Amino acid sequence: MAREKTNRVRESASTEESAPKRRRKDTSTPSGEGRWARFKAFLGDERTHKVFGLFLILFAGFLLVAFTSFLFTWRMDQDLVGRSWGEIFSPEVSVENWLGKIGALTAHQFIYTWFGLAAFALPLWSFLFGIRILLGTWLLPVGRTLGWTAMTMVWLPALLGFFFRGDLMFLGGGVGFAITKHLTTLLGNVGAGALIVFAAGAFAVYTFNLSFHWLGNLFDRMKEMRTASADTATEEEEEGTVAPAATGVRMRGTPAPVVLETEAAEEEDTVEDEVEVEDELDALEEEAAEEEVEEEELVPSHTLELEPQVMEPEMPAPVLASVAGLTGDLNGMSVTAGPEEKLLSEDQIDAKLQEFGEYDPKLDLSSYELPPLDLLVDHGTGELTVTKEELEANKDRIVETLGHYNIGIDKIKATIGPT
Repeated sequence: MAREKTNRVRESASTEESAPKRRRKDTSTPSGEGRWARFKAFLGDERTHKVFGLFLILFAGFLLVAFTSFLFTWRMDQDLVGRSWGEIFSPEVSVENWLGKIGALTAHQFIYTWFGLAAFALPLWSFLFGIRILLGTWLLPVGRTLGWTAMTMVWLPALLGFFFRGDLMFLGGGVGFAITKHLTTLLGNVGAGALIVFAAGAFAVYTFNLSFHWLGNLFDRMKEMRTASADTATEEEEEGTVAPAATGVRMRGTPAPVVLETEAAEEEDTVEDEVEVEDELDALEEEAAEEEVEEEELVPSHTLELEPQVMEPEMPAPVLASVAGLTGDLNGMSVTAGPEEKLLSEDQIDAKLQEFGEYDPKLDLSSYELPPLDLLVDHGTGELTVTKEELEANKDRIVETLGHYNIGIDKIKATIGPT
């Protein structure tokens, strides 16, 4: 019995040695790589993307409300920035911003310290990125929107910092203050303003490809106005230089014009001058009286009385002929109507038909010939003969044409329509 037991033990030991050894799990892999793989899987999860997109949209609304509130409450919350973190988050300290202390600090950092009013571009981009992650599409063209916002966040602070200083310096922010300070130091106020305006004009020309034909048209209109004003001025001068024609008639009771040339005389001759002037005036009065008598003799004693005559309008012969047969009063002329036409009876109509025959509508176009069938074009059996190469060429032409307008196409399908 003991031998049998020992044999069994030996057989079991030999079977265990002959059986293949199982591979144990390799526990030598560091735990850091496993954590990184789990983190990558978490980032690549679709649910994580959706949550992040919703967060960006919510953050855009948060920034918009905080920035808007800052425009009205920045003076009251200004002392919050200079305090320590312990005092800022103390329950005893209150702020006026609509989104509390976090909103006040965020708006102060983005508007007052950095970009001024141009910081409102940040909520826009946060909202666009959130919609992109959730829906997979851009609400606005990416390149153009990025260019506009980049230009706005540089040019708008410079413009507002140039015009608003002192208490309203926050409109341009720290960026606008720094740009204005450097530009005014290098170019002065006039040069800095001119450079800012030039930057806006250059950006508009590069973006919209503006045309300056209107400027040439304006100069042409100014030239035309100048030439027209010069012509009118010369005409007025020519009219002013022409002397009025002499009529040879002198108004009754008015003496002839007399030009008195006076020279500087001594005090002793003043009395003699006055006497001479009175004599001349008497002579003029006598001449005027004589001229009145002469004019009265020339005027005829009888007058002509002219009576107004009313000219009757003459009507042409065709109009008179068309008026014949009418009754009534036409411009003061009485017109009588001629005899009315009599209606024919059925017997009279039948007699006319027997005399002249029935009306033949083909008599007016007796030489008309119908068009031959050779004028029609044979288009075949109507089967579609469009090849695949022609469809591909048309597709490429459409894609190329839309590409000129920065319109991209992800997928296009050609379908043969009716011909």
